[in-house]
Amino acid sequence: MRNADVKFGRRDGLYYRSQEPNPDEYDDFAGVEIIDYGYADGTPENPAILGTLDSGSTHNLFPHPTEPYVYTTEHHGMGVFDVSDPTDTSFVGTFGPEADLHDIVVDPENDLAHLAFIGDGFDGYVIMDVSDPANPEMAGSFSYEGRPDYADVPLGEEAFENCHYADYDPGRGIAVVGDEIGHGKPGGKHIFDIGWGDGSVSNPKPIGYTPSPNAEYQGDDPLETYDWTTHNHDIISKGNNSLLVDGAYHEGTVVWDISDPTDPTFTDRYATDDMADQAQGPGWLGEAPMAWGANYNATRDLTVVSDMVTGIYVFKVTPAAEKGGQ
Repeated sequence: MRNADVKFGRRDGLYYRSQEPNPDEYDDFAGVEIIDYGYADGTPENPAILGTLDSGSTHNLFPHPTEPYVYTTEHHGMGVFDVSDPTDTSFVGTFGPEADLHDIVVDPENDLAHLAFIGDGFDGYVIMDVSDPANPEMAGSFSYEGRPDYADVPLGEEAFENCHYADYDPGRGIAVVGDEIGHGKPGGKHIFDIGWGDGSVSNPKPIGYTPSPNAEYQGDDPLETYDWTTHNHDIISKGNNSLLVDGAYHEGTVVWDISDPTDPTFTDRYATDDMADQAQGPGWLGEAPMAWGANYNATRDLTVVSDMVTGIYVFKVTPAAEKGGQ
């Protein structure tokens, strides 16, 4: 099994980990495990499985930040589970388009969930109203249908295919949606207006786009898979500045200034290949850097980036205007 996603919930001592089967493991349990590392009898040294969510083959999940519900990615929408009692959970239902949901991020300040649907019925960006956490409702969407694929445009130009990850700017009405393309021309990031200008939650409008700074054609060799596509990101809002930080596979950590969302500007990059000669990453990925994702913690003002070959990196990311150049 692969634990493709791990998230902490609102209660101390618990975390949730997805169970995604490898091709030879489909007869085993797949879903979400609830891990006790201090909630009841478990400890960090001896964690224990406290409960499960029977959500099937789950790639990603997101616990509601304030209420006892967990949202899961399903092949036919967003799954909702009641985890009031983590030892006796219950399935509430599936919501949103009947399609393959790849990822979920919840904005607790605005009671909105940002969803990336990757196909099999709907490819595109969806916003759900989760003001009633157990009964989410569609608030807005942007379909990729009828728009150019990456194969249809010159390398580096905007296309819409394989909607993979969506996140929001906590300071402004902006969302950033990333496409992941494993072979051929790599996918990039779309900046959406969801209230910044003429766009809205009910009518998201793409207003900016950026590929990775050194994006090039990805071959068909497995060791070249995903090298230059963008991946999981986070948005840092500081005063008048908004920074987009990405775990961009072979690029490592990449930072763009999206303070003007119509003109995203590359500002910095860190190749996450420290001690690569001592790393034991999965061989099919090729050499480091192979950064997977970026997560910002506003309380500590730190960004954590995970590299699938070399491990975990912690960064202090500062707007160039505040430190006199970058």
